[in-house]
Amino acid sequence: MEQSFEDLLNEAWNRLEPLRDSTNDEPLLKWQKLSELTSENGILCGLSVYGKSLFGRKAIAEIHLAYDPHQDCYRISSWRKGYVPLEVFPGEGSDERPSLDSAVRKMDEMIGKIRPLLAEGKIKTSYPPEWIGKSGLALLKEAISRKQ
Repeated sequence: MEQSFEDLLNEAWNRLEPLRDSTNDEPLLKWQKLSELTSENGILCGLSVYGKSLFGRKAIAEIHLAYDPHQDCYRISSWRKGYVPLEVFPGEGSDERPSLDSAVRKMDEMIGKIRPLLAEGKIKTSYPPEWIGKSGLALLKEAISRKQ
């Protein structure tokens, strides 16, 4: 029997509760639940990563947890401002079909990598490159050159 979006979301949100609680003291991380109406590509919930700016804080990246009903697995993608989202777990071309538990462990690992960068004020310049997709500007230039 297929689970509804709401059931998948609630299960993921509840499973992420200890991780969410562990980041309560970090003002530059903000968790969010999506609704079936606002979700794209099966994204259930995610984490916005902020950097400090002259005018307070500014979103610079997001990490999303999604459910893929066609593969019956969970996926994690990362988006960095100015870049195309990149699937970081299980990874492009992987045959692995991750469970919710393994996706939660991966999110925990990812947050463990970015927390020191936030504390040091280096998140803008040191966001892990393996989580960054192609540059939006580079893709635009490629598309223009193909048309010529």
